Amino acid sequence: MSASAPERLLVSKYWRRTLHVSLLADWKDPDCLTNVDITDMPQIEANRFGLALALCVLDYIPKAGRAVAEVGRTLKLGGTFIYWIQPYRIDHRLGSGTKVRSWQAYRDPDHVYGNAGESRACAGSSIPDCRFGPGAMAGWAKGAGLIPGIVRIRDHLSELSTVFHTAKKPHDPGLLR
Repeated sequence: MSASAPERLLVSKYWRRTLHVSLLADWKDPDCLTNVDITDMPQIEANRFGLALALCVLDYIPKAGRAVAEVGRTLKLGGTFIYWIQPYRIDHRLGSGTKVRSWQAYRDPDHVYGNAGESRACAGSSIPDCRFGPGAMAGWAKGAGLIPGIVRIRDHLSELSTVFHTAKKPHDPGLLR
């Protein structure tokens, strides 16, 4: 979802059939479905995908749980949704909650200029700059009837790590009841 050309190239190395959707832009992809709100995608049928991927997408959605539920609807049984939230957007004071920091965010929020306090990339964007509690991501998956998980990736040389969140649609939907 909302992938740049280098991201699409990487994804195409592993998956030959993909559907690219975006709310705001086509990212120079002539096949991209634009104006798609991932909190409500009636144009995409249920049980279509084995995998859905969203990197730096849910970061801008105040009701990200609705997006996870809607993506879950489009997953086949046993399908997986992988999403990455930028680490600076995790606020441990929020528990499992969500907070909209401002409605003028698109890129890194701390590169400000002038008296208005808006970044050059964000000025007038009306895109929400969200913060999430560390329990929010698992809560979104559970609320959608999906099985939450995480994949930790650690670079042993730099000792830096990141966490990818997963939401798996059970093979047997009755498992979560």
